[in-house]
Amino acid sequence: YKEALEGRCELLGNKHPATLRLILNFASFQRKQGNLEEAQRLCKEGKDGCIACLGQDHPYTKFALNLERSIRVAGFFEHVVFGVSYASLVLVLVFVASMLRRVTINKRT
Repeated sequence: YKEALEGRCELLGNKHPATLRLILNFASFQRKQGNLEEAQRLCKEGKDGCIACLGQDHPYTKFALNLERSIRVAGFFEHVVFGVSYASLVLVLVFVASMLRRVTINKRT
């Protein structure tokens, strides 16, 4: 993607619709790979270019806005599940497991 993007930028320029679409595709690829900061940066570049050159109602612009939301959601999910709250999630699971163990032991007696 990087090589294709560099070549496309040299050939057509940063604001050509084909270049903007490739930027957005690369952003989508980065999101799927979990590289959310890079995905966000590329998405912003693509979105800003789409809005400036193609307008708000163009399908590429709408794709960029949807991608931006999905990156934001992925970042939130990553933060809640794998970030700061991960330790809290583990503690809750350990507590629930211990409670289930107690209930199982009490049923046997």
